Amino acid sequence: MEFEYLNDYKGLGRAVFLRGYGKELIVTLDVGPRILHFSAEGYQNVFAEDVLEADVLPDGSVCHVYGGFRICHCPETFPRSYISDSRPVESYSVLGDSLIVDAQPEAWTQMQKRLRVTLRPEDVEVQIGIKNTGAWAVQCAAWGISACAPGSTVVFAGSCEDTGYLPNRSLIIWPYTKMQDARMQFFDAYHVVHCDPARAEPLKLGCRNTQGWAVAFVHQQCYIKRFAWEAAREYPDFGCNFETYDADWGVEVESLSPLQMIEPNQTLWHTERWEIHSGNSLPTAMPQEAELHQILQHLGLVETDQFCK
Repeated sequence: MEFEYLNDYKGLGRAVFLRGYGKELIVTLDVGPRILHFSAEGYQNVFAEDVLEADVLPDGSVCHVYGGFRICHCPETFPRSYISDSRPVESYSVLGDSLIVDAQPEAWTQMQKRLRVTLRPEDVEVQIGIKNTGAWAVQCAAWGISACAPGSTVVFAGSCEDTGYLPNRSLIIWPYTKMQDARMQFFDAYHVVHCDPARAEPLKLGCRNTQGWAVAFVHQQCYIKRFAWEAAREYPDFGCNFETYDADWGVEVESLSPLQMIEPNQTLWHTERWEIHSGNSLPTAMPQEAELHQILQHLGLVETDQFCK
């Protein structure tokens, strides 16, 4: 395992470079914390870089997208979900194969974003925390957002559960999403969203992802994000534990925790597990179902005789 301190990464200040078990990550210390780079060792970054998208808040501060992976709390609302994190983190430390970083608490919301990254032989465990540093309990969910590079194709699981006369899946649509948009494909047990750098108009989908996985194909790699589904818990956005947002600058792969009442000085933790596989690509940006199924089967995400695992 290798940890290297960087004095300046892409003009955003200090960062830590992590390498081990065939994986590479870069975590920022003067903004965020953000994970701005993730790849197989020696490969191109799967995340979007140098993203110029930003939102100006009522107090004049600016929330920058930057790219990469960021932590938010939801349900999404403005300006609470868009508090700027363009300032140095409060603390960071290395413990074994883990990097632990805590942001400065947000002055207005009294919420503190926390990040624990652990490199393991089989994957990277990414734990995101929302700590309530205020005086009273707050209900929210933790929200992990990975902005993948332009040209990515994202595939996410639906449901194969046999519920008889009852429905077995949901698809949540945001108002600006057009159902005839050619960047989307819908199959029986999974769905596809492609990022076209020539299409600036956004789209967003969400679902109850009971299989707990989504994968992005980009730069001859596939990035798999795994996350939990807890059937007895309440989730934001009509029950979504997974969402994806697509625009010309990248496509976001997002997981959400259940809603939880966070008492003062308590932290809500949400875990993602990331895998990276090199030498994997799709035959086309918008593959046919049989082609996609074969690739997902090879990755261990689906079984031979069914489209869910």
